[in-house]
Amino acid sequence: MHMTDFRKLIFGLTCLAGMMTAIASCEKNGPEGGGDGNEGDNDQKPSIEEVTGPVTFLSNEENATATVTLEMASDWTASSNSSWLDVTPASGAAGTIELTVTAMEVNYDAKERVGTFIVASDSVSVKCSVVQDVYPSMTLADTDLTVGGGGEELTVSFWSNVDFEIKSEADWITIVDLEEDSVLIVQEEKIYSRTKEYTLLLDVASNDGEMREGRVVVNAPGVTDSEIVITQLKVGDADFSRSFFRRSFIAKFSATWCGPCYIANEYIHEAMNNVPDRMEIGAYMLSSNGGGLSEWSGADKAYNELYYAGIAGGGIPFVLWNNYGVLEGAYPPDTYVALNDEALTSLPAHTGIAGRVIESDGILDVFLDIASTETADYSIRVYLLEDGLLYSGCAAGSTYPNNDVIREELTEAGGEPVSLTANEVTSVSYSCPVPSYVKDAGNLHVLAVLYRSGEFTSSVIYSSGLDKVVDNVVDIPVNSEVDFEYEN
Repeated sequence: MHMTDFRKLIFGLTCLAGMMTAIASCEKNGPEGGGDGNEGDNDQKPSIEEVTGPVTFLSNEENATATVTLEMASDWTASSNSSWLDVTPASGAAGTIELTVTAMEVNYDAKERVGTFIVASDSVSVKCSVVQDVYPSMTLADTDLTVGGGGEELTVSFWSNVDFEIKSEADWITIVDLEEDSVLIVQEEKIYSRTKEYTLLLDVASNDGEMREGRVVVNAPGVTDSEIVITQLKVGDADFSRSFFRRSFIAKFSATWCGPCYIANEYIHEAMNNVPDRMEIGAYMLSSNGGGLSEWSGADKAYNELYYAGIAGGGIPFVLWNNYGVLEGAYPPDTYVALNDEALTSLPAHTGIAGRVIESDGILDVFLDIASTETADYSIRVYLLEDGLLYSGCAAGSTYPNNDVIREELTEAGGEPVSLTANEVTSVSYSCPVPSYVKDAGNLHVLAVLYRSGEFTSSVIYSSGLDKVVDNVVDIPVNSEVDFEYEN
């Protein structure tokens, strides 16, 4: 049968086939009491109290009952700390006793409910466990997904305690595999919860046309009929007969106690206005600023690495231009304009970057298309930046707008490798939750910086270079997209 056809996924809990039948359950313990182990919402991972030894099972209905038989050597009393569980009689004399356990209410959770009761005498205390069946349900965690146009594998996790069927309704979405995992609730008899976690693996083919939408239907008869909706972006169209627009990257290390940092910031932005759209900046705010802007811990680590590599000399502000140490201090705007002109002449871009940034329900998704004129190995760093952060620092009032502050890095520190092919477009994607310390998600934008191997010595100002140079960079506001851009 083809993978996109209906696949009946039968699962059951064979060990619990006799769910309606009571099994005598007792485990000798100390005098401590038991409690519910089943609190929680249906959309959370089931966490069931693990019990050992035989247990008593109840069906999931109000007033469902079972009988537990025990031998007691002396007078005894019975009590339960589980509000949904009743035990009768509550006391009795020595000998063979029969207790009736009753579920006082329906269990509306997606997982089994575990309760306990204690039968105690002067000489012994017996702890007994009762498990009430699940409420038929399924929870899909991800039902609306967006992917890049280059094709990729997707994983979707969900919980279910019922039989279900899956079908892909798009010929470009293939169901590859379905893995399952369950929670152990009884160890000695190896009995597992009926509720299982499923991990669905989907293969999404590359998209050579316009943006498209496909559906994977997950049908649990009588319980739910859900859809996983996948929106696939198109791969950006690149014109390799033209030269890609070249931008430079300024990495500025600052702190709010630093007066020259504010002067340097004004100089840099004046230069950026003089050469529009040619330079992008990312502000590393060191933790020594005293709070407010330094919640991301990567700034200190990045600066220390540069210091021990002999690139940074310990001064603040410190600026990296296209991954080369340029200055420590506040240099005038003309310096940056000259550096920009030098880059256009000596560092033409081999790559162009297009992409889209989507923020939905606190999750940020970044989709990038990278076009290259050469076959080579590059590395990429993707930063999340925030504008409009007002913070009272040295030489600036409390209304000073701190912009382009790095709040998170979506790639691994130091960059992630990406292999590019000449005259082709390569798609990559990244995702992360919006950090809790972000003040305004509407002020977020993403900076993607692409590096290639090589060294460069500036003729404008003495510099110490790293072994990679920035080939190109692009800035994408949240919930926006940019296309490939070219030189005139």
